[in-house]
Amino acid sequence: MKQVLRFSIAFTIIALVTVAAVFQFSKKEHFESGRLGYYRMEVVLKDNCWIYEIYKEDTLFIRQEYIPAVQGQQTFESAKDAARIGRLVLEKLESNGFPVVTIQDLKANHITFKPI
Repeated sequence: MKQVLRFSIAFTIIALVTVAAVFQFSKKEHFESGRLGYYRMEVVLKDNCWIYEIYKEDTLFIRQEYIPAVQGQQTFESAKDAARIGRLVLEKLESNGFPVVTIQDLKANHITFKPI
C-alpha cells in the first residue's frame, strides 16, 4: 500500500512538472497587450530579450528588438521597459504623430541604456 502511495505521489509530481514545462516552453510569451484604436501593442520575450511589437489591425507594423535612439544593439532590460516605450510609440501613432523615440523620451521613462 505504501509503495502504491509513493508511486502515485511521484507520478503526480512528475506529471505536473512535465505539463508546466511543456506549457512554459511551447507558448510565445506575451507580457502585456494594449489596444488604442486599431493599433495593438504586445511585449514579447524573444531569444531572452524583451521586444515590443505594434500591430495595425492584425498586421505587424513595428517590431522593435533594440532600444530605439541609442547606438548599438542594446536590448531592453525588462518587459516593463519595453512596454513603456511601446506604449509611448502607440500613443504617438494614435495621435497621428510620427513614432520617433528620442533619448529624452528614454530618460523620461527611466529606460537604462549605455551611452556610446
